[in-house]
Amino acid sequence: MCAGRLIFCAAIVVPSMAFGQGTTVCTYGSAQSSGAALPGGRTVEYLGGHVVVHCPDRGITLTSDSAEYYSDPASGERIYTIGRVHYDEPRLSMVSDFLTYFATQDRVLATGHVNAKLPTGSTLIGPQAEYLREMPTRPLDRWFRSLMA
Repeated sequence: MCAGRLIFCAAIVVPSMAFGQGTTVCTYGSAQSSGAALPGGRTVEYLGGHVVVHCPDRGITLTSDSAEYYSDPASGERIYTIGRVHYDEPRLSMVSDFLTYFATQDRVLATGHVNAKLPTGSTLIGPQAEYLREMPTRPLDRWFRSLMA
């Protein structure tokens, strides 16, 4: 199914979406895509076959085996990535089994075999990590790590 956000439907699907505070445009692509309009103006896109999300204004690149992208007027946009997740940006490189990017909150939640590395060489390894990116209402990045699965 080709939703209204899709630029074209083919073997590679490249819709665009606004991330963050409505100022960053990201694109995502995958080999397979389907979606649906939900009540209340909400939408969902199911992506599979090597997903790539790229947000050039923020320097974010996110890849995974599959993903679900949700847009909700009440809670904003988020993308759940599943399987062999790689998250890269200038301040952080991270791999995990699963990762959720909450665009409106500029929040990253990674779970399952998380291994994060900062440009300084510092690492964070554990079952779960939460990263709150710097944004106008939060002038400093923040990290949280769960010691228990």
